[in-house]
Amino acid sequence: MIYDVPDSPGDRSAVEMTFIDKLRSSNNLPGGEIKVVFRRKGRGSLSHWVLSLSPAVFAAIRETKRLHWGFGSYRFREFSEPLQCFRCFRFGHVRPQCRMQTDRCSKCPGEHSTKDCPKQTVVCRNCREFNGRNKTAARISIAHRADSDTCPIFLREREELKNRTHYA
Repeated sequence: MIYDVPDSPGDRSAVEMTFIDKLRSSNNLPGGEIKVVFRRKGRGSLSHWVLSLSPAVFAAIRETKRLHWGFGSYRFREFSEPLQCFRCFRFGHVRPQCRMQTDRCSKCPGEHSTKDCPKQTVVCRNCREFNGRNKTAARISIAHRADSDTCPIFLREREELKNRTHYA
């Protein structure tokens, strides 16, 4: 993930290609694919770009905290988060591949959109389901949203992803 990239006018794909070309030349990166997967909202009008890198390119920048870009630089970190559907809030797929017909709530186990949730207390649907399936295992806290980055199920999924994608 590259932090705080300013918005640029023009065609989005052309802006991304120009940015990647300048990033590649400023850091002397080896050949290999670099593409923008998605953007996240940053501070103010800035955004954070999540890039997909070939293993050779990732190996070249893995130990760096900043990437050069012309006369400046951008903060950079490895982004390794599991896919989460924002329709059903389960892991392993995204909204377009979801089999659910209606939105689920991230604040409670209800079958309604989050913005229409009448509940005041939050209950994570994933942790509640985990506790229901594992009767003899230790109980995990359900007092958080299903899209929380402190959710024990999210943290477990992220750790498993990191273990599967570890580059030596």
